[in-house]
Amino acid sequence: WREEEVRLLLDVVEDILPRGGNEWTLCANQYSSKRQSWMAERDDDQIKNKYKALKNVKKPTGDPTIPPLVLRAKKIQYDIEAKICVATLDDGVDDGIIPGIIPSLPFAEEYEEAPFPP
Repeated sequence: WREEEVRLLLDVVEDILPRGGNEWTLCANQYSSKRQSWMAERDDDQIKNKYKALKNVKKPTGDPTIPPLVLRAKKIQYDIEAKICVATLDDGVDDGIIPGIIPSLPFAEEYEEAPFPP
């Protein structure tokens, strides 16, 4: 993988934020449609495996710097996980809670005892 190929891979993954097999196929299709002629053709497994290898890179001991492409992959992973959480929490029921807003808990002083054990 050349750096330009990895950048394109990350652009595609960031655009789709894949959560499962079909979405990795979408990533591969988008990568194929955007790649330059000198770039190798990649299938969904190659795309997924390269992305996972990047996001799982450990920071070297004693070296506080993370390569920019690895850092970007880790940020994209955070976005994927956030997308999964939102999709899991939205059950389609209108319960008066605005999505993305966490309702505040009542203050403990409104109760004789704190609502939760210390």
